[in-house]
Parts: sequence; structure tokens; C-alpha cells
Amino acid sequence: MNYKLIIFKSNKHFYLQIIDLDTKYIVFNKSTVSNKFKKKYKKLTMSEKAKLLIKKVIIFLNIKKKKNIIINYKKNKYLGINKIIFNLLKINNIQI
Repeated sequence: MNYKLIIFKSNKHFYLQIIDLDTKYIVFNKSTVSNKFKKKYKKLTMSEKAKLLIKKVIIFLNIKKKKNIIINYKKNKYLGINKIIFNLLKINNIQI
């Protein structure tokens, strides 16, 4: 089972999806759009919001006992966010 992390970004929001490459199903889906997220974290910067979502991805991967993930490099053009993602995944011993 291999997973692929896909990141979408609009002007105000992030969307993260993890897709199981074997079954082609979305197994994890988080975003900053929900009202609950907006109310709780309304004063955070975009990079802080990205860190929160990536931490949720790490928790998901730890639950699934996965230590590797494929990231969509070509579609993910947000270099600052890439650095945040790579640093958080390296700290948690998850291979990219």
C-alpha cells in the first residue's frame, strides 16, 4: 500500500488529500475551509495553517503504520509549504 499526498491551495485555504495508490480511493481529506477550523484558528498565518494540517497527516500515517509517502511535486508549486512539509515529515521519520 502506497499513499500519495496531494496539496491544493487557494488564496485563503489549504486542501490536503491522501490517496491510496492501490485502490485509488481518498483515505484522508482535510482542509482549512470548515467553520470549526475557521473559528478555532482564525488568527494563524498560512504557514501555521499548513503546519497544523501536516501534523494531522502525520498522525494519520502513524495510525496506519506507514513510514513512506509520495508527494505530488509537479503540481505543488508552493515552495515555502514544501519546506514545512519536508521538515515535519523528516522529524517524524517518514520517508518521502
